[in-house]
Amino acid sequence: MKNNQLNIIIGLILLVPFILLVIFWGDIPTKFPVHWNINGEADRFSESKWAILWLPIINVVVAVGTLFVLPRLAAKPNFPLFTKSLQKLVALIATFFSALFLFQLDASLWQNLPSNTVVYLVFLLLAGIGNYLSKVRPNYFIGIRTPWTLESEQVWVKTHRLTGFLWVIASLAMIVVRLTVSNALFWKIMMVYIAFIVLLPFLYSYQLFRKEQATIHQ
Repeated sequence: MKNNQLNIIIGLILLVPFILLVIFWGDIPTKFPVHWNINGEADRFSESKWAILWLPIINVVVAVGTLFVLPRLAAKPNFPLFTKSLQKLVALIATFFSALFLFQLDASLWQNLPSNTVVYLVFLLLAGIGNYLSKVRPNYFIGIRTPWTLESEQVWVKTHRLTGFLWVIASLAMIVVRLTVSNALFWKIMMVYIAFIVLLPFLYSYQLFRKEQATIHQ
């Protein structure tokens, strides 16, 4: 798929929430959920129906900033090498925000979707991001930016390959966990999950860098 085609698809994904807003604006109540906790329960509500515009607007800002502003700011010359992967990542994030908006709209008007939908959306997003991490080349904006990955391209590539695999497997596993265990146990496993996907790549990149330096100085 060509870059222009991907941009058109991203544009359509960004546009869907605004079309729905035009259709259902008159039905949207003043008070509706704007935030959900990890259990999928609404814990914060709006005081104005205009608040429902926040998710679509944030979606547009993130997409435009990542696609058109970030490449101009990137310091690494090989940033253009993963432009297509970056577009796919933006499409994934735009889909997530649009899906989150649809969940919010449903919670405001129909209440048909399960309350845990937002939790599953987050894990699917993290799994999707993991799928693209291995394709991200060294830069100062996106990826696992430790002192050691930024110092060595080999360390960067190996760290992102492992991290991408971990994020996909662990995030999909968490969806199964959420479906099968109690809330109390899920919270405990969630802490392990966060430590796993954050700390392991950090430690792995450090270990790789030490080995690389030891080899260089032999």
